[in-house]
Amino acid sequence: MIDITAWISQFLQTLNENFGDRVWFVGLQGSYGRGEAKETSDIDIVVILDELSVADIQTYNTMSDSIPNRELLCGFLSGKEDILNWEPSDLFQFYHDTTPIKGDLDELLSLIDNNAVDRAIILETERLILRELTYDDFKPLYAVLGDSNIMKHYPYAFDENKVRNWIERNIGRYRTDGFGLWAVVLKENGEMIGDCGITMQNINSQFLPEIGYHIRKDMQNKGYATEAAAGCIRYGFEKLNFDCLYSYMKYTNSASARVAEKNGMKFIGEYPDDVNYLTRVYCVNRKEWKMSTIKNYEERRKMDKIRNDITIRPETTKDYKEIISLILRSFSEGTNYSDGSDIVALIEEIRMSEYYIPELSFVAELDGKIVGHFLFSHFPLSETKEGGHINDNSIVMLAPVSVHADYFHQHIGISMLKLGIEKVKEHGFKGINVEGDYHFYNRVGFRTSSEYGIYPTSGIPMQEPRCMMCMETSEGSLENIGGYVVYDMYYNA
Repeated sequence: MIDITAWISQFLQTLNENFGDRVWFVGLQGSYGRGEAKETSDIDIVVILDELSVADIQTYNTMSDSIPNRELLCGFLSGKEDILNWEPSDLFQFYHDTTPIKGDLDELLSLIDNNAVDRAIILETERLILRELTYDDFKPLYAVLGDSNIMKHYPYAFDENKVRNWIERNIGRYRTDGFGLWAVVLKENGEMIGDCGITMQNINSQFLPEIGYHIRKDMQNKGYATEAAAGCIRYGFEKLNFDCLYSYMKYTNSASARVAEKNGMKFIGEYPDDVNYLTRVYCVNRKEWKMSTIKNYEERRKMDKIRNDITIRPETTKDYKEIISLILRSFSEGTNYSDGSDIVALIEEIRMSEYYIPELSFVAELDGKIVGHFLFSHFPLSETKEGGHINDNSIVMLAPVSVHADYFHQHIGISMLKLGIEKVKEHGFKGINVEGDYHFYNRVGFRTSSEYGIYPTSGIPMQEPRCMMCMETSEGSLENIGGYVVYDMYYNA
């Protein structure tokens, strides 16, 4: 391994012998600049003279040939005036990607105005900023691309070298294509939580503009991927003038497929490949996107009103009659498997059991009317499929959930559940279990329960395994909890 400190000392001495006080700045970029070099890493060094001539270039090349490890030396030589004439947004990137060795780059700061920073910022959404990646993004990006859970639909999680190459490749794309994957940054605190952008990809033997995204695990299920991708789709149509935009993913990657669908993309086909076995392709054209944008705007206005106006409160005995009426209509008009009478009976049974939690049994109100009902109750788990010892009451069951028939498809269910989930967290429970429509409950953060080691007991009918879902109330809160669902104890208490 090269002793970079000793190497730099010799390099500066030789540089001084050849150029004296004409040297304005010397800096390191790449892996040595970031303190992450390996034995085979290039020494990416920047030298800026007061001015640059052809003779200076010849002198520098001759000098470099006398330096140890010449084969690893790269970077560039420039004159000060040439650097000061760079486009300000490029200076912004240069300033943050270069570690000073001699002199400093502070003079560049006066040239990096807000407009330059804005050009480095590609786009903004309600909660996010998307900007060009820099080498300073290595650690937060490694937390995303190096996470095997996030990268489970890829052939492998990235090691450190692959993440560095990923950043370098996208910086190159900015220069050659004018776009690439960009850093996704929270507006509220400047934290980078992933990447998202547009790249040209080989999709079934055609090079097409593709929307890609990777979001850190603890920031998933909060709508950030959908929001960032929507911003990139707008950018692709309005700024880059593409006629169509695509997303492709492994056939098992349902989360990415949902992001595509939420942003107006339609499934257009699938094809076999050696990496994914089967790759699914989604697409949206300009006309479809415009229509989808109008529809989404109208729905967003409606959702904003409901989110601002809806309230939840614990149910009271005075509410029971109205709740029964709501449930009967909700299930008889909204399902083909129940008229609601069995749901009413279930709720009454829960209320009489030891598992009932009055303060977590809610009605949702909108404009003074009860429009929804749902409850959380203690949820027993067995250590075996056949039943037996029951774990402590550290998780709760969400069931049943009812929305008034007059308010179907108006975002009532999502809005009231989000409020209810926050109440569960306030009460200190570690997780929530639910059985139902995977696509609906996934929108508020539920994932298949088997991911947390929670399974149905023997003999329990299940439409499909992913219909049983769980949610952690905090990162890792379900790590030491697992077992089998005991419905017989629960419903026949």
